[in-house]
Amino acid sequence: MKALKRLCTLIVAVGIALAPVTPVAAVDNVVDAETAKQGVVQVNTVIVDDMSEKRLVIGGAGFIIGNPEGTEYVITSKDIVNPDQETLAAACEYYGLINGDEETSIDLRIATEVVVEGDVVLNATVLTSSSELDMVVLQLPQPIYTRTPLKLLTNKKYDVNNLPYEVNDAVYALGLPQMVSFESETKYYSDQQVQMSFGEITSLGMYEGVQVIENNAETDYNNYGGPLVNENGYIIGMNLPKHNGEDSCALDSTKIAKILDGLGVTYSQVNSTPKAEAEEEVEDTEEVPQNTKPVVEPKTKKGMSETMIIVISLVAVFVVVCGVAGLILFLINNDKKDTPKASKAKKEKKVYNGPVFDMDTTPKSSVKMTASKTPQKSIMAMAQPKAPASDETTVLSAVPTNEGETSLLSEDLNAPQNLGTLVRKRTSEKISLNKSNFVIGKDSLHSDYCIEKNSSISRKHAMITSGRNGAYIQDCNSTNGTFINGTKIESERAVLLNSGDIIKLSNEEFEYLA
Repeated sequence: MKALKRLCTLIVAVGIALAPVTPVAAVDNVVDAETAKQGVVQVNTVIVDDMSEKRLVIGGAGFIIGNPEGTEYVITSKDIVNPDQETLAAACEYYGLINGDEETSIDLRIATEVVVEGDVVLNATVLTSSSELDMVVLQLPQPIYTRTPLKLLTNKKYDVNNLPYEVNDAVYALGLPQMVSFESETKYYSDQQVQMSFGEITSLGMYEGVQVIENNAETDYNNYGGPLVNENGYIIGMNLPKHNGEDSCALDSTKIAKILDGLGVTYSQVNSTPKAEAEEEVEDTEEVPQNTKPVVEPKTKKGMSETMIIVISLVAVFVVVCGVAGLILFLINNDKKDTPKASKAKKEKKVYNGPVFDMDTTPKSSVKMTASKTPQKSIMAMAQPKAPASDETTVLSAVPTNEGETSLLSEDLNAPQNLGTLVRKRTSEKISLNKSNFVIGKDSLHSDYCIEKNSSISRKHAMITSGRNGAYIQDCNSTNGTFINGTKIESERAVLLNSGDIIKLSNEEFEYLA
């Protein structure tokens, strides 16, 4: 027992020793992209009548930039802030402001609002807009302290040929669950309801005269005006209402940054990636005058290369492992010296002396049984012929309790189980939950039920498990979340399923039948 305690202490010490030399693992990409939801807001265009009553015309997604301690701005699509005459006329007719059968001209006052929470809004003013880029910059009267301004990832020299992102990089298109209009039942959405669609960059270049990022993330009207972010949650573009074939288009962040810098807008910009930094250092050395000798050594002394760090880490790990092996051998040799005493103690534990009774009225039992050392049948055989000499009877139970060391072999734990049935709403397909851990996702290799051709489903989206009270479901850190009867559940938290519950994995719905 002492040797085991020593070994546990040694393992903890080794873990502490390895901590400084072990390379830091990268933060999960999906979690970083999820943080960008804190910077997405809903932008509404409303009609204001003479009584200052507001009526919503259209609403869409936008994102916050700027300084939370100073001035904040919202970037969104111009179509949301300046709807066409047809949309305005339809809204006026819907609210009964004009008669659709007669040609009527009325004076309308249009206002732009940014949703803080629920129907609490801030009136925003248009700083600038562009019909060519379909972009508008709104200025807020005060910061929204419950939201976080996002950072733009771009080249600081506005060089579109040397961008800090490239084809095949992972991207996420953020937006509202649905586009908001005067006919929508839900007029306001919070940051908790922001949707995220995953894809990859397919092309970088010009499309219809605009510098865009083409990607295969699924976008619709609910995404327009929202940000396109990378796996670190940095803005690389604004989603546009245009497609090049099946690919979605987003206005390149380089164009956005150039406009903001031209207007003197204060915002957070990121342009330091390993590749970009290396290229910028080369450019700086080339610009040094001929009569000046470039100092190279001080730059190399600023830090070690990744290869050197890996080599040092491996050497440190090797030294620690050798030390651990030596300590384990030392402990084993010390334990061997104590083995005679330990073996005698074990032999004494194996001796069965039978019940011993004093002359007192209360019998005292000196029986000592070790269930893991003595077979169960032998114990019963030894116990049955012997009876105490007094009037009291001692019964030895043949059924072991959970407190003993004896374990009974029961039925096969891996035998198929019936946790119920899932009915896929879209196809009416019935899915039998015949495993204790039933995984649902889009990866056919690691999922028990594979949802194909749906990029919003994660590779391992959710898992249904067997519990004490029935079937439970838990989200496996999916990108777009798991919902039970419209309520999003926390990741890796098991929730009990009831017959008739509606399970929603991103945009796929299932009905659970017990």
